[in-house]
Formats: sequence, C-alpha cells, structure tokens
Amino acid sequence: MADIKLKEDLMGLARKWQESRVFLAACELDVFSRLNDFKSSKALANELGVKERYLDRLLNTLVVLGLLEKKDGMFKNTEVSGRYLDKNSTEYLLGLMHQAHVFYGWALLTDVIKRGVSAKNLPFGKPIENWVEPFITAMQQYASERAPKLIDLIDFSGCKKFLDLGGGSGANSVEVAKRFPEAEVFIFDLPEVIPITKKFVSKTGDFKNIHYLEGDYLKRDLGGSYDIILLSNIIHAHGKDEVERIFSACNKALKKKGKIVVHEFLVDGERISPPWSVFFSINMLVHTENGDTYTENEIKELFEKTGFSFISNTPTGLNSDVVIGEKL
Repeated sequence: MADIKLKEDLMGLARKWQESRVFLAACELDVFSRLNDFKSSKALANELGVKERYLDRLLNTLVVLGLLEKKDGMFKNTEVSGRYLDKNSTEYLLGLMHQAHVFYGWALLTDVIKRGVSAKNLPFGKPIENWVEPFITAMQQYASERAPKLIDLIDFSGCKKFLDLGGGSGANSVEVAKRFPEAEVFIFDLPEVIPITKKFVSKTGDFKNIHYLEGDYLKRDLGGSYDIILLSNIIHAHGKDEVERIFSACNKALKKKGKIVVHEFLVDGERISPPWSVFFSINMLVHTENGDTYTENEIKELFEKTGFSFISNTPTGLNSDVVIGEKL
C-alpha cells in the first residue's frame, strides 16, 4: 500500500479516484472499440452522439494516462488498449462494465456509513439498470482465470455428484466437468442468472454432465446426495445469520462425510490484512445488505454450528483462501 508521509502524499491520495473515473467513463462510452485507427475527436463525437469539446478533453486525458496516442490532432488506441479494451478483441477485459457500476455505489460511501444501509437503499444516487449480465460477465473473467488453481486444491476422489452453489458463469463447474467427466455437475443460481450461465458454458463445450438448478438458495431446497458443495465467493454477500442458514442447507444436501468448500477473501483477526480483502469489506458495505469479509475462525465457528468439522484452509496465492469442512 501507499507510504503516506507528506502532505503531498495525502493530496495525491485524495485525487487518486480521478484517473479511475476517466478510464471508466471511456469504457462506458465504448471509446476504445472505435479507435483502432487514428480519428479526430469530432468524428468520434459524431459516432457516439456526444459534444465534441467534452469528448476531446476526455481523449486528451486518456493520452496522459497512456491509454491513447495523439498525432496531428487525431487519437488512436495504444497497443495495450487495443488488446484489452476493444470489445472486438478476443482478450477484451470482460469485467469493465461491472467496475463502472461498482463506482456509483462507492461514490456514496460516506452516506452508506452515516445511514448504515447499502447504496441501493439510499434515496439518491444513480440507479443501476441491467446490472446482472455485466456482473456475471465480470465473474466469468475472474473465475475462469482462477478455476484451474481452485479445483487443484480440492480432492475429487470418489466424487460422483458436485454442486456449484451460486455458480454464476459456471467457470468452476466447467473446470470440474472437463477433469471429471464421470461426475454429475450441478450449477445452482437465480432464474435470471441461469440463462447467462448457459451462454458462457456453451461457449466452452457441450457438457452432458452439467445440469442447472434455478432458485434462491436461501429459500429453495438444494437437492441431495452431493459429495462436494462449492461456495466460491458466495458468503461475502451475506451476514452471519444467512451464512449459517446456507451452511445448514449444505449440510442437509451433502452425503455423510461430504465436503463443503468455501472459497473466499479472508481477513486476519484484526481485520487489517491482507489489503485486498480489507477493501473488499467496504465493497460489501456499499453493495449488500449484510455482506462482509470473514476470518478463518469465524468460518470455523459457523462450521461447528452447522454440523461440519474443519479440515483445512489453503491460500490460493490469488488473494483468496479455500476453507474445507466435512459433514459429521
């Protein structure tokens, strides 16, 4: 993290958001998908339906950030912008629109703290429409990069039935289905999510052993006779009471000696490390009713309350941990 010693450091910290906001505005406007060749701010403004002067100032600032080149009054993507920020590129960063949505909640952080409610429950601010697909798309980017490492850390020997609870884009389930074609893989998520899940899964192959379950896991029965249930980045969206209910439902759905696998951004006992997880706790304050980051001991206590014995906690090396429990 930043080494803050001088008043200039404090002012730099206060202005840090400006670079991010310029970048996200350009992503929301889809500037980078239109600048693989040099183009004037006037021509691009006409394409986007915005005022030339306003867009010109944004483009100039993107040059300062190293995201655009400028020559003879014309603008063009840099190599990295064309590779990762153009929606037509095969390496396009899928999570950018979700990050833009996240910003609007963080902008209300002071009021979130004052009122003790999430940003969506404040009577002002920017409402986020059609947030589900950008969110699941961002999760696809995140999960597909980490799934191989995550699945490496789980013992699937003897696993015949696997449940990916809150499976989102299905990236973890795809990894399981590829490696263990004899296992039946079930993805459980909300009715509005599952069609998006199917779209992402179908892009990776035709998996006969992947099945879909629709519903709210806080309300619907999860099915039964599972050998392993994975909760990857799920419990941080919930308070302890809800997590206890989720763990209890998992215990009911697992076979005896079945495993519950919790993949999460854990914090230490003082809640000041690691930095990624500490900042993520703020993200949960802003965007959820009761969500939070958890310590290893808190998960252990919840395991004990819901009929699990603690087996292990293994860091992934990717800002997260894999905590495994066994049904008693």
